[in-house]
Amino acid sequence: KLGLTGYTLSLELDENDARKLDLRDATIIANGSIPAITSEYCVVGSFAGGFTATNPCRKPCSISNDYYLIDQNGERLNVLCNPINCSSRLLKKYKNNFDFEHVHPSRVRYNLV
Repeated sequence: KLGLTGYTLSLELDENDARKLDLRDATIIANGSIPAITSEYCVVGSFAGGFTATNPCRKPCSISNDYYLIDQNGERLNVLCNPINCSSRLLKKYKNNFDFEHVHPSRVRYNLV
């Protein structure tokens, strides 16, 4: 045994494949926001914070964290900034379409970020 006490199913796994698994120790992400991109580059600081090679960032993310980008498909990606190290994460909305009458994991997770 490896000492694992549970696992989270991959977001790419479909319902038919999930039904084939022993889900007693499984967690399924039901909906919420998931990280799509993590970056050491701060988009918000460069555009809203005035950050350039000669100007320091004014850290607009410490006042408000209500920033987003729109991808090529028109989907909104929320930007979650870290004002301490000026990194950022782009969060994508996720909705699981499993029929929970047929798929019975031990845990269901909702990401509220």
